[in-house]
Order: sequence, then structure tokens, then C-alpha cells
Amino acid sequence: MEKVPQLSIFYDGQCPLCVKEMDSLRKLNTEGKLAFIDIEAEDFAQAYPHIDKKEARTILHGLLGDGQYLYGLDVGYEAWRTVAEKQFVTHIFAFSRLPIVKPIANLIYRFFAKYRNNISLLLTGKSRCDNGNCRID
Repeated sequence: MEKVPQLSIFYDGQCPLCVKEMDSLRKLNTEGKLAFIDIEAEDFAQAYPHIDKKEARTILHGLLGDGQYLYGLDVGYEAWRTVAEKQFVTHIFAFSRLPIVKPIANLIYRFFAKYRNNISLLLTGKSRCDNGNCRID
């Protein structure tokens, strides 16, 4: 029987910044607690018909092992907490989930998600990946 990951992350594999974060999480995912699903993969719609690709491009989706969905910064927090509980980035995500901070952080996240290609261009020199290659080392 195949092990169910604690969290499956549905991310934009054509977004350089998104891929960079997933690569960071992959390095820490030594116990296989996370699964990474590229919503831009050719077989995505067939493999995950229950995930609306258009919506997944708008906000990061996550699926917990128990079938519960998470969205946006909640996915990021859960991913980092799962593989790197004591790292600084996990504490930043935890701070963003505080009740008084959460609405503002969610607004900032929505802005980032909407303009992630422009932001990627500004920060990495690439707005989209070339032929599936997102290397920005």
C-alpha cells in the first residue's frame, strides 16, 4: 500500500519563485511527508479532476492526508511546519496566521499570487520557466 503524504501541494511549475520554494521544501522533505504536484503538468487535469486548474492558478492549493483542503498561506505554513518546524521561515508563516495578522497577510499573498510572474521577473530575471526549466540558481 502506498503511503499517503501528510500534505500534497498543487503549485505552478511555470513560476520561477514557486519552483524555487518547492525545491527548498523538497530538500527538507527527507521523510516523504510532502507531495509536489505541478498544476501545469500535461496530465494534471486527468490525474486531479477534482482540482480546478484555473482556481489553482489563482491561489495555492494543498490537500491534507485526511482529505481536508488548505489554501494560500495556510498551505505554505503547513508545508514548512511539516518539514522544517524550527526554521525561521516556518516562524514567519506562523506569524502570518495570527488572527490579527492573517487578513493582511492573505491580502498580500493574493497580490503576490496574481502578479507572481511579474514579481518573478523582477527578482529572478524570468517571468516564466523556459520549456519546463525553472533553474534560477
